[in-house]
Amino acid sequence: DTYPVLAEFLRDRGVATGGFVANRYYANRGTGLGRGFADYYDYPLSLAEAARSTWVATKTVGPIWTWLTGRVMTTRKEAPTVNAEFLGWLEGVGQRPFFAFLNYFDAHDPYLLFEDTEAVLNQGDPPETVVQEDGTLEPRERELVEAMDRYDTGVAFIDLHIGRLLDSLEVLGILENTIVVITSDHGEHFGERGVVQHSRSLYSQLIRVPLIFIYPPSVPSIRVKEAVSLNEVAATIMDLVGLEDSPFPGESLARFWGPGGDHVQRLSPARSVAYPNPSWDDLSGPIRHGSMRSVVFDRLHYIKTGDGTEELFDLFDDPRELHDLSSVPEWAEDMARLRSMLEPPPR
Repeated sequence: DTYPVLAEFLRDRGVATGGFVANRYYANRGTGLGRGFADYYDYPLSLAEAARSTWVATKTVGPIWTWLTGRVMTTRKEAPTVNAEFLGWLEGVGQRPFFAFLNYFDAHDPYLLFEDTEAVLNQGDPPETVVQEDGTLEPRERELVEAMDRYDTGVAFIDLHIGRLLDSLEVLGILENTIVVITSDHGEHFGERGVVQHSRSLYSQLIRVPLIFIYPPSVPSIRVKEAVSLNEVAATIMDLVGLEDSPFPGESLARFWGPGGDHVQRLSPARSVAYPNPSWDDLSGPIRHGSMRSVVFDRLHYIKTGDGTEELFDLFDDPRELHDLSSVPEWAEDMARLRSMLEPPPR
């Protein structure tokens, strides 16, 4: 409660606020992400939902369902449901300005195989694929390939339904006057350095995520090559809607496309933090050594793990982060500079 959040700030200025989440584990109202939303759609109130959420259903009916259908029984919402909830809510908003948060979960584990997305299958193998003497993949590698395929269909499924959502807003005649921001909270590991899934490292596979602003009246069609932070999204939205009393940290990303000044001189550190989850049964990857911090600034990525280990990568020459420069004397000064940037300045 110390700092305001975007939904609260806009709600207090007369903006209609609605949240529509599919990740019921970490984005439900109980996590605090519902702050400021007049309407927050997480768990539907129904007997079917209550039954699916019981221990009996999870431990007994779930495996039978998977055996019969080939799909994991899950209570999570899929993208079409999130869209339908939002569009239904939008009907009641009328002419008021609105702020909506749509959270999709279709590219999250357990990875499902979605229909209408077959075109993205078999587009590549995981890094460092191991092939057996008979030419087939080792079982572990085959699992990773299958997981990547399912993950790719999840991404394609979300992409398909975001497209349909934008089409619906265009039909309603409000798309051209709506700021659309598309981003993600994390990426995913598929065997790089022996790590799978997420939250277990701060390598680029996890922290380099999409960030797209669509608002033709103010945002040109450009690509910003420099690293920026999700920490600046709220400040950018405040700038685009013309609210000058923004309480949010960071600087508007409009500095990359606005008039005046050399934007390269206005880079800011992009910081990331990861904490071990005590509920994990398989504490793998660098996170097993304790909390991690990293900072990306200019072309360099510095990572510090809980046991004090440091790594440094040149993202321009080594985007896959295969060559650690932390022990190279020529990079010692850069190491010290990025180390000093790990902690944000006091507010």
